[in-house]
Amino acid sequence: MNLKRQKTSIKNRKYTGGKKDVTYFTKKLNEFGLKVPKYLGNGNITQKQFKSLQNRLERNITSRQKEEEIYNNQTKKLDTQIKNQIKLFNERVDIVKSMVTKKFNFTTKDMNYITGKPITFAGRNKTFDNYNDDVILSHKSFKRLKFSDNQARKEHLKYMKELTKNMSVKHFEEWFVENKGASDWFKNEYLKGQLFDELTDKDVNTLMNYFNSLSGMKKELVIKQALNKIKEKYENSDDPKAYTFKAYNNIMQNLISYGKNDEVS
Repeated sequence: MNLKRQKTSIKNRKYTGGKKDVTYFTKKLNEFGLKVPKYLGNGNITQKQFKSLQNRLERNITSRQKEEEIYNNQTKKLDTQIKNQIKLFNERVDIVKSMVTKKFNFTTKDMNYITGKPITFAGRNKTFDNYNDDVILSHKSFKRLKFSDNQARKEHLKYMKELTKNMSVKHFEEWFVENKGASDWFKNEYLKGQLFDELTDKDVNTLMNYFNSLSGMKKELVIKQALNKIKEKYENSDDPKAYTFKAYNNIMQNLISYGKNDEVS
């Protein structure tokens, strides 16, 4: 809806007083969400009523134009803030990438994964994507963004500020080397439920020791590739407890296998 064109059209309309005026104003009032006066049901209007409706519509459009101007100015301001935040984030990415690349001897798959490219392992068709935006060492682009409204812009600006805050060598190393979040999840969530009720503390500690011997990135990948599938397969059986040690052995085999895998650090 072009408000300026609508306003000009309404302002320049000439009074006829007949059915055309009634139809025109009924349509316009409905279009702008305004109440239609009862007198329009008579089939004709006076010149005074015509002018009143004309002024009413013009005032409504003027109000909408002011709201639209405020909204558009806010849009421009938010877009500028997002662009500046993305620029700052990308600068942080360059710094962190330069420093960790010097510190770690990344494999090709390491580099692909930490820069947001999908990777596969030899002999496996499964593709792995890195969804950890706050550790992916890759530039972001404003041009690729699409926003439904300014609220979405505000939320994305907040999101980018948080990403920028977390984009540091320390945060990257915590994920790449240790990934404590993965260890906590493995112990406190994964190794819970009927499937693992029969495990002793020693069994759990053995699994935890092997799991924690993996790098942070390998922990994440073994979860995606194997651990989730193992638990889902046996936990959904009629008697999960009957498969406890089969699941245990499968988990252990995968942890050992990932530990030996030199495709990733």
